Amino acid sequence: MDVVRDHLCDGDYLFCVLYFKMMRMVLKYIYSKGIVVKSNKIYKILCIISAIIVIWVCSLTKCNAQLPDGSTAPDWTLTDINGTAHNLYSYLDNGYTVFLDFSAIWCGPCWSYHTSGALEDLYIHHGPTGFPNVVLNPTNDVMVFMIEGDQGTLAELNGVGSSTQGDWVTGTPYPIFCTDGTVNNDAVTSAYDIGYWPTIYMICPDRTLIEAGQDPNPYSLITCNPAAFLSNDPKIFQYFGPNSTCQGSITPVISVQNNGINILTSLDSIRVTAATVMQPTIFLLLLSYTTPPLLSFGLK
Repeated sequence: MDVVRDHLCDGDYLFCVLYFKMMRMVLKYIYSKGIVVKSNKIYKILCIISAIIVIWVCSLTKCNAQLPDGSTAPDWTLTDINGTAHNLYSYLDNGYTVFLDFSAIWCGPCWSYHTSGALEDLYIHHGPTGFPNVVLNPTNDVMVFMIEGDQGTLAELNGVGSSTQGDWVTGTPYPIFCTDGTVNNDAVTSAYDIGYWPTIYMICPDRTLIEAGQDPNPYSLITCNPAAFLSNDPKIFQYFGPNSTCQGSITPVISVQNNGINILTSLDSIRVTAATVMQPTIFLLLLSYTTPPLLSFGLK
């Protein structure tokens, strides 16, 4: 159950505990009554019920719904609780690695990581030069945001009410976004496929992300590609779509990004590796592909 608790907060975890205790009591009752002939049938029925309930819980918690490492981070523009608007891609285009802390005001593990000071230290010593609460001479290569992604209110963020873990605002040096619908909604939570709390993403300037986890030293995780310095430097993203079929065909859609300085307007060729049962390796060349004009780190 400790593994379960790492991925479920409060209500979902309590449900799992009570459910498994109930199943244990039912099985003990079955065997205490000496039900042998029908026990296998009853056991199968219980297994079916268990499977249905587990699927239901997973649907509520979006099991394994996180964006895969290497995915392109969706863009957003949100207004923080102080009224300042921020755009993700603007920070990335200026060379910053962005850390997003998706938390919920009621979540215990979220509160523990929030109060650990890891993201606070990250922002203070590595945040943008001249930003509030950043030291005089930072490394100037990181930006940090907290997104309360479960529609918690501003009052709850300030520690008011019985549903919140505490005061999330006081002492937090980096911007916080509220998604209760007053200024921002929780569409960003859906866009990032948040399946459990907290979820911390690290987004590189080339717009690719990884799930950083609750690392005590998040700055050590930064291994981003350098800023654009080559004149022409296109990049093809890893393909995550369907990759096999027994009938018909697959039409893969790939993403192209301009990692160079010049505006990207076309590609001379794209090489695709494929395989069949009869022919293990096939190289396909797509020639003279024209793309809409892409600025540095633009994506299509």
